[in-house]
Formats: sequence, C-alpha cells, structure tokens
Amino acid sequence: MVIKCFENLIFCCALICFIADLQAAPMKLRIGAAASLQDVLQEAGEAWLKTTEKGTKLTYNFAGTSTLVRQIKWGAPLDVFISASKENADEMIQAKLGLEDSVLSLASNRLVLISPMETKTEALSLEQLAKLERVKLATCDEAVPVGFYTHSYLRKVGFYERLKSKFVYIDHARSVLGMVANKTAAFGMVYRTDAVSEARRVKVILEASPTDHPPILYLGLVLSRASQKARKTATSFLKFLASSEGQTFFSKHGFKQPGSKFAYR
Repeated sequence: MVIKCFENLIFCCALICFIADLQAAPMKLRIGAAASLQDVLQEAGEAWLKTTEKGTKLTYNFAGTSTLVRQIKWGAPLDVFISASKENADEMIQAKLGLEDSVLSLASNRLVLISPMETKTEALSLEQLAKLERVKLATCDEAVPVGFYTHSYLRKVGFYERLKSKFVYIDHARSVLGMVANKTAAFGMVYRTDAVSEARRVKVILEASPTDHPPILYLGLVLSRASQKARKTATSFLKFLASSEGQTFFSKHGFKQPGSKFAYR
C-alpha cells in the first residue's frame, strides 16, 4: 500500500513537472504568408521579437497564397495566415479555418509590367507589347492572386485576348520576378514591391492603374487550429504589423497602407 502511494506520488510530481515544462517552453509562432511579403515580414518580425516574450520564435512558410490555402485545408501546422487576396482570406473564414475577429488589413500594392534592366525600352504600352513577336510574358494562373489581378487588369483594358498567347505560367509572383531578372522571360507582371526588391536587375516599364483591377490587399488572420497561447501571440504579431511602427517596414519595402476603403469589414 505504501509502495503504491509512493508510486502515485512520483507519477503526480512527474506530471506536474511535465506540464510546467510545456508552459515554460518558448513560443514558436508558425506563419504562412504570401511570397511577396518575404522581405518585409522577416525584417518586421525581428523588430517585433524584441517587444515580446523572451524566447519566442517565428517560423515562416512563404508561398503563393493559393498554395497556402491548399496547405491549410490539408492540415498544415500554421498559426497565422497572411494573404495577398481578400478572397482567399474570406475563404478561410467561411471554411471555419480562420478567426473572423482576428482579421487585419496590413498593406496594399500596385501591379506593374517589368523587363530586365538591360532592356533599352524605358516605357512600353500594352499596344506596343501586343505587336512584339516571339516574346514571353511571365505571369501566374488566375488561382494565384498576382495572376488574378493580371488577368483582371488585361481584360478590363481590352488586351487579354491579344496577349494571352505570350503567357508563360509560373507558381507565384516571386517566381515571375526571377524569370525576368534571369532573362528567361522578356516581360512579367508582378507587384511593385517585387520590382523594388530586384531594382538592380529589373525595371518597371508600365504601371497599371489601380482602378483597372481589384484592390491588391494583404490581410492577416489567426487560424482556428492555433492553440490559445499561439492565438494570443499571433494577435500581438498582427497588431504590431498593422501599427504605425509596423507600417514603417511596409513603407520601406514599397507597400502602401491599405486605406479605409479597403478595410476588411
């Protein structure tokens, strides 16, 4: 009897120590974000870490927004989702995979046509582009936000049918940027911030009017599968990004503030 009680006491002590270790373990916040946010989030994340609980770590999964949506639906272990499309953020909320009350508008962007820096042309109209022969225009499928914005823009201004034969489809905006920077494609449609990140190798030769395509809006939200502790940490991280301090990092990398007319609700 005494031995049994002693064994139970040891078990209880071990359980208490195990729970204490779990509670004391450093928080690892897992973030799935649009590939176009890679530079700004890594920099802003470092700044946020200095303001939060010591030992907290950030892990990133940067990919095309549509790819991230599929991964989340398949059960990817993520706490935060930052989308380059309001439609994809809505999809997460409607599927009960994201917490609606956690959604924050973080930034907006512009759509541009780029070419390699060595190209002699400094400006090019869509009419001139349509007349060029044997040239590749790198873009993405419409399921990917940058592809959706590109196709919407070209349809709105009446050049989709004339240019679609030149399309080369890539998985996300950063891949399009890489193709043009490496001269694998003569032209590409990307976000303005992507062009800024490779300013030594590519140049903007046309900027789409924001009235000719849906607003390019980045939304952040906490995923439903996040633990209670992760939810609290994730909310803090997203609020930092939306704060005046966080917005300085977005501005530095060429992003614009979302503006009240682009608010989620």
